[in-house]
Amino acid sequence: MDMNWVEKFIEKGPSKEIVEKIDDFARNLLKGKEIPESQIRKIFNEMKSLEMKGYKEGNGDAMLPLVKAKLAYVTGKKSELQKLREILDKGINHVLNGEDMGERKRRFNNLMKMFEAILAYYKYHKNIKKEKEVNNE
Repeated sequence: MDMNWVEKFIEKGPSKEIVEKIDDFARNLLKGKEIPESQIRKIFNEMKSLEMKGYKEGNGDAMLPLVKAKLAYVTGKKSELQKLREILDKGINHVLNGEDMGERKRRFNNLMKMFEAILAYYKYHKNIKKEKEVNNE
């Protein structure tokens, strides 16, 4: 799966093309075994907490790798989260590779926007899938 859009989003923020890729990615998450939304929320809430505290030295750079560790742990328990883990790992690595704190903070904010968009589209497609199942009964 082409994941170049992750780095583009982290560096430059949203664009129509990249948001369409996020839509496709979220739709594809629903193929196969359904992902427990509670597991996605745990990781999202961890990152949201970091965002609310403010991504700064001693906080962001130290805590973001721990989010990767928690994501690995959750994926170990729920293998259906592997695709999401790959995307978020790539995004987190790109944040941490920023040249200075200002760049890493900006990239982190874009990572959060990307994760929010993934969650929104995932929820949207999950609801559509459920409606179709109900209508087919």
